[in-house]
Amino acid sequence: MKNLWKDLDTLTSDIKNPLDLIKEQSGYLSEGTGGIFYISDATLGNMGSVTKRALVDKGIKDRFTYKVSLCSEYMQEYSYNIFNLYYDITFYPLIMNIPNTISEEIQSRISSEYITSGAERSYYMIRSQDEFEEILSEIFNCECLRTVMKNMRTIIGSIEQEE
Repeated sequence: MKNLWKDLDTLTSDIKNPLDLIKEQSGYLSEGTGGIFYISDATLGNMGSVTKRALVDKGIKDRFTYKVSLCSEYMQEYSYNIFNLYYDITFYPLIMNIPNTISEEIQSRISSEYITSGAERSYYMIRSQDEFEEILSEIFNCECLRTVMKNMRTIIGSIEQEE
């Protein structure tokens, strides 16, 4: 039988896996801070009811779920959850679940669709890689996250002085 698959060499995409974008940014963060900080991308298990409802309402199957956190080798017992990420094999749209402290700071500067909020977190629908990169830039440069990083760095300095 002849090969019935056509143009298999065209099965590439210009769209990156959202997790790969996070890993790329983690490398930049680590390099820019001399290895003090990195971003962890742990796979999430169970989701809360607000998250499940938001995903179902927007037609997103939660095949890939990640907890994205700011970490440091010097503070292994602590991490700061920057956001949670939910998407399926199509990548976009995806849902980001962001702490309200960050959401309140960046909401007026982003084009992403605000979905709902819970007691401590807000949910956004991201429709494209460009939109994802836009919201990542706002999150990574917001004053809330910068304050967390400054405070972590202060604690790390105290730990180093004790040693």
